[in-house]
Amino acid sequence: SSDKGATMQLYLTATAAQEPPAAALTRNIAHLCYRVGAEGRLMRNASPKGGCMVLTDAGHPNFCDPSGLISDVLSECRAGHFSGVVADFERVSTAESQDFLQRLSEELRRQGKRLYVPERLAPLYPGASILFCTALSGGNFQMRLRKAARAFGARRIALDAQWLRMEFPLPCPSGRGRLLRAEELSGLQQTQKPISLFSPELCANYFTYCRGAEHRFVLYDTAETMLKKLRYGAELGCGCAFLFCGEIEDLPNLMQRIKKEKIL
Repeated sequence: SSDKGATMQLYLTATAAQEPPAAALTRNIAHLCYRVGAEGRLMRNASPKGGCMVLTDAGHPNFCDPSGLISDVLSECRAGHFSGVVADFERVSTAESQDFLQRLSEELRRQGKRLYVPERLAPLYPGASILFCTALSGGNFQMRLRKAARAFGARRIALDAQWLRMEFPLPCPSGRGRLLRAEELSGLQQTQKPISLFSPELCANYFTYCRGAEHRFVLYDTAETMLKKLRYGAELGCGCAFLFCGEIEDLPNLMQRIKKEKIL
């Protein structure tokens, strides 16, 4: 069930190097400085305070000591006064990692804190909040988000507001494109001078161009499209949203507009 009277919380996800400018914009920082180590314990490259922890499975994670790892995470949450843990796990889920997250979810819930997991892992952790990726390359953004809200409850939805920049060949049966860097997109816009259009279904901008005999399709976010996605999530009653500092070209301007429009 949704709670449309509640406010959607916004976190800026930041590495240790990105934290000073992010902290100037908000107190809600998701600290991207923790990972599961090869020895099975928590590794960190900073000692942040406030906001929440982002825990990744980058490198060579080992879940051989779930009790010790959980103890590490809970201890760090207490020391940092974190409201929860974002499990930014990109590897294929294993029995060991599932066991760790299940036990961590229960411990966090007992302490009044949240665990956030990717949408693909949602069925495994009924008590966790769900990271819903906003960077869609197919389907209908609003319909997909409404479906997720019905399935899990709107307050459990956390928008993983990824800044979309992607190029696809046409036709593209696989539906998988190539990620573009900001300077690549800017270069294409300068050299090709394309006409950009807005896709209401994907809630993103797009243009097409030709490279020799090949037709290309470019899909990308702007401050306007990101505001639309955040606004729709807020109207639906979603619990929170995460914006990654490293992906956004003019973060201060976007944050100013978010506050001005009272989206959150």
